[in-house]
Amino acid sequence: MYYDYGDPAALEGAAVMFRRAAERSQRPVSIAWANSLLGWVHYQRNDLAAAGRYFSSVVNAPGGAHIRAVLEAYAGIVLTQCAKTQWDQAHAAANELAAWLAEHQLAGLYQFADALAIWIDLASHDASQSRSIPLAEGLIASSLELWVMPRWYRHGYGCKTHIRAI
Repeated sequence: MYYDYGDPAALEGAAVMFRRAAERSQRPVSIAWANSLLGWVHYQRNDLAAAGRYFSSVVNAPGGAHIRAVLEAYAGIVLTQCAKTQWDQAHAAANELAAWLAEHQLAGLYQFADALAIWIDLASHDASQSRSIPLAEGLIASSLELWVMPRWYRHGYGCKTHIRAI
């Protein structure tokens, strides 16, 4: 709920309590969810080092993680790298996600990895190099923010792009 309403302070408290409970009961999937939420808290605070650590812990979760948590973590890694203008690392994360999706036979989610690549290209002002802008027969590539950002973005408070192929 706090994530959806864009309240990082409340979300942090809830996520820390959730992670403690998950650690006590040895629930790795729940630990990964909590770390994903903590990653977004730190990303919103511009604490990019901590955000990157939390997102990476989800991607590398030893006991596994829910697919949605993994997708959000990869998006967080990409956006964190973009915020640091580390375009090559951001592309590496998007490519790693594409490989992860292939490994887990999740072809229906390839567009998410493509959307991340588009995001990077547009953020780096290098859309000419994008591998996937003309998705879905030119209709729409993606709206990454609707997938990975909290409600304050979806309601226009921070939403700056809805990528449409021409």
